[in-house]
Amino acid sequence: MVGAALLVEVVIGVGVASSHSKYAIGLVAAVVVCWLIWSFPLAGCAVYMFLAAGIVDSGHYVFVAAGRTLYGHEVVLAVLLLRAILRPRRRTMGGSAGAALAAFLAILLFSTALAVEAHTTTLNNAITWGRVFFVMTYFWVVVRLAPDRRRLGILLATGIVLGALSGVVGLAVALSGDANTIFQASGNMVNTPGTSFLRVRMPGLGLAFMLLWVLVVWLIRNRRPHRLWLICLPWLVIVILISQNRNMWVVDVFSLVLVMLIAGPRVRGRLIMALVALVAAIAVLIVVPPGGSTAPSPLAPLATRASTLLNPKAVQGSSSASDRDYEDQQGWATAKHNLAIGIGPGVSYGAIIATGSGNLVSYTARLFLQNQYLYLLVITGIPGVAAWILFLLMTIRNAFMVGVPIESKMLGIGVLGLSLTAIVMLSFTDAAYLTALSLSAGAIFALRPAADQLPQVGLAQPAASRA
Repeated sequence: MVGAALLVEVVIGVGVASSHSKYAIGLVAAVVVCWLIWSFPLAGCAVYMFLAAGIVDSGHYVFVAAGRTLYGHEVVLAVLLLRAILRPRRRTMGGSAGAALAAFLAILLFSTALAVEAHTTTLNNAITWGRVFFVMTYFWVVVRLAPDRRRLGILLATGIVLGALSGVVGLAVALSGDANTIFQASGNMVNTPGTSFLRVRMPGLGLAFMLLWVLVVWLIRNRRPHRLWLICLPWLVIVILISQNRNMWVVDVFSLVLVMLIAGPRVRGRLIMALVALVAAIAVLIVVPPGGSTAPSPLAPLATRASTLLNPKAVQGSSSASDRDYEDQQGWATAKHNLAIGIGPGVSYGAIIATGSGNLVSYTARLFLQNQYLYLLVITGIPGVAAWILFLLMTIRNAFMVGVPIESKMLGIGVLGLSLTAIVMLSFTDAAYLTALSLSAGAIFALRPAADQLPQVGLAQPAASRA
């Protein structure tokens, strides 16, 4: 500690003497913050989740160091990961799920190196498009630094609260009609045609979507603090509704059926009553005009959006569907010639984006695919997408092992739900969604019962006992 204090004094002194005091102070501040994260990793995890999947777009937490742009959540995660490696509370790699995830990241690095070596993309471009998967290392932070139920409960509660705060802020932004806010990237907020109601996809949407069923079970089972969960529940639903992600709505209905089948009669009965009350409240807010006016409710666009689910032909004929078809055709045409290792992130697979109008139209390469499984096939080939799918399958298997707590099963439903949305949405290439996924997967593994706690089913009995 004395040596560290002397080093800080030397850095400040040299910085002031060389007229670079702001850099010296910034360096000292960074050292102090990193030390706090290292010393209090659970609080550091909460800070990380706020920066990556909170209420403010992660693009507002950036700074430049050595010519590189760094995101705040990446720096915090790097410190947490180093702590998890050097001073873990549990020495584990996360079982078969962790092994599959490590294999995927290794394959991604290899395909990236090959792409840079072949000059099909630049190093900067490859880093820009591939760095998002670094977020998945949060899986190992969770399993190594929060291996017990108390710490896991704190992390899950943090995610639930962040999801609820996203609902509060998101609804205010949606009703304001102002897309120029710090709470989300402008590309994720668009006006509903003919209204001022914004379609808002908050950073905390992934946490709300994946932890919704954990909250429901906690609420029904009277887990403390009960009032906090009661306050959070409607806001988690709201942040999902204002996203207007129809795929999420459909998956949540499917997930609800799974929850009712798995959770047992006690949870099932209370869930049905709560669901009826919640649907009735939302219906009143959508149908009844505010203040007795004759104008339609500001939330009416949600009902209009939901009604399109009853007309599949209209959805298939929409510009969004045709855009996905175009991406899929171009992506598969490239993928089938690069099945061994893919083309790497940041490399053009043939699709383009047209921007501007008239004579000012410009064309740029489209480097993403909304079908995330096809995207992973394009950039990492069969080995990469196979490792990723194996990670998801092993995580879901862990969630439904014999002897796991109900929270594990609810998290497994969340992982399954996000896996389904990835067919038509950027669920695997968004830092906020990946934060929710790595948290859920890590918690599922940590909640697995120890080998000596598993019931001995189907084992042959000793001859003496049989006699």
